[in-house]
Amino acid sequence: MDAFQLGKPPSERTIMYICKHESVWVEEKASNSKRRMDEAFRAFDEALATWVRERIEKQERLSGAMIKRKARALSDAMQTTKKVKFSNGWLCSFQQRHGFHTKRRKLLEPGRHERRRTPLTPLNRVAESSKHRLV
Repeated sequence: MDAFQLGKPPSERTIMYICKHESVWVEEKASNSKRRMDEAFRAFDEALATWVRERIEKQERLSGAMIKRKARALSDAMQTTKKVKFSNGWLCSFQQRHGFHTKRRKLLEPGRHERRRTPLTPLNRVAESSKHRLV
């Protein structure tokens, strides 16, 4: 009892309850989540993740708005009892939970992915190159 710093020993009923629900406690600890997900919502979450994976396999473009729209439609179709606000925070958690991420394009060179506001003329090139020279 001293190792656990308990005021009094747990009752036999408490020990039986803990042993009976051991898998729930272990699963909860392994998932690193604050709350447990009920079975109906877990089915919804997996169905949505499957839909996203299918779109990724088909190499379709997906936006956060598209995922949230599909989530609302799927939630209505599955008649989930849990009311969820499909916010950007929910989307971020959903993506982390299933290992999805958004890829951002890196601009490798000016003009490749975006248009320049001023055309690149010889004078502009000289002005740009002089900015980077050490005097």
